[in-house]
Amino acid sequence: MRIRKVTAWGVTYLWFLALQYGLAVKVWSAEYEITKIADSNCLEFFCDHITFFGFHPAINDKGTVTFFTGSEGIACCFVSRIIRADKQTFTTIADTTNPLFAIGGLRGSDHLISMNNAGIVVFEAVLTTGGVGIFTGDGKRITSVAHSFDSGPFIANMAAINNKGAVAFSFFTPVEKALKIIHGSKTTIFDTTASDVSFFGPPAISDANTVVFRGSLDDGTFGIFTINERRLTTVATVPNGFTNFFIFPSINNAGRVVFAARLIGGGSGIFTADGTTITRVADTNGAFAFFDVGGWDTIGPAINDVGAVAFAAILDDGRQGIFVGPDPVADRVIVTGDLLFGSPVIEVFFARHGLNNRGQLVFWAVLADGTEGIYKANPVRRPDH
Repeated sequence: MRIRKVTAWGVTYLWFLALQYGLAVKVWSAEYEITKIADSNCLEFFCDHITFFGFHPAINDKGTVTFFTGSEGIACCFVSRIIRADKQTFTTIADTTNPLFAIGGLRGSDHLISMNNAGIVVFEAVLTTGGVGIFTGDGKRITSVAHSFDSGPFIANMAAINNKGAVAFSFFTPVEKALKIIHGSKTTIFDTTASDVSFFGPPAISDANTVVFRGSLDDGTFGIFTINERRLTTVATVPNGFTNFFIFPSINNAGRVVFAARLIGGGSGIFTADGTTITRVADTNGAFAFFDVGGWDTIGPAINDVGAVAFAAILDDGRQGIFVGPDPVADRVIVTGDLLFGSPVIEVFFARHGLNNRGQLVFWAVLADGTEGIYKANPVRRPDH
């Protein structure tokens, strides 16, 4: 076993490299143990030349991680994959060697993937026969949830899955804009003709099948809304303190919502809400400069069932990082400039499915030595040894 010293956030700790014993590679920070899931040097179960990883890995309550990667195959061709990583086991959920999917057709590099506690992953893919589809995979089989031939050509908006197996997604066809929840043989459709909603953004779904989304109502009201059993609840709207909302709100199993928004008077913030009360988590009045990290407005924030929140932000000094509260020092998980496995972090990204009920986070990062990878942060105190 080799023991090395590393510097995490300016404090020297020990990390242990013991892959010969099957142990994970870890770095200790003040509050988090950072574990490498996979990086561009090699994946443990295959060593193709990895071209890139998707920005938006997801984690479930067991600590299992799923992520997207693209690589040059050993034989000849580019292969994109969705991988599930559970401890030392890597499972291919889907890849473009499957004749069902077009080359480069797995939408994971710039699209969210979602995974429940059973390890079932939901994703979007382009079909070799044309069109797109929503699918689930568990490592043994792939199941079609919906595709363009169900109701004519459609554009789907990043599906989400809950722990009961229900899948929610919004979509557009030439004649319809709707939100669907598909749970086994049951399909619930909220469309623009049968509801007060004129536009549905990409949804998140709780175990009670409550869906949160950014959208617009028929009367022009723009905001964050939840819907359950056709009961529509307004969470936050323009201009009631806000001028715009970022695309991807999230919801926990208590029905509490987290969202990012731009404020009247300038600046932006992260907020939680229950349909009655809105609570400010963090804003740009202090050391935070922006919350729209990496485009798409932001692919976050996240909230777990105890109400803990995690989000990506850019600080006033230009550093980019992941935070779990309003204090950019005490509440930071990792920021650019921190050393990760011996190299400074130069870019980091976090998505709304990246936080679980154990407080673990999963994120994508690029290091100064050129390494790109997927990493998990475990909330712990500094080890005594």
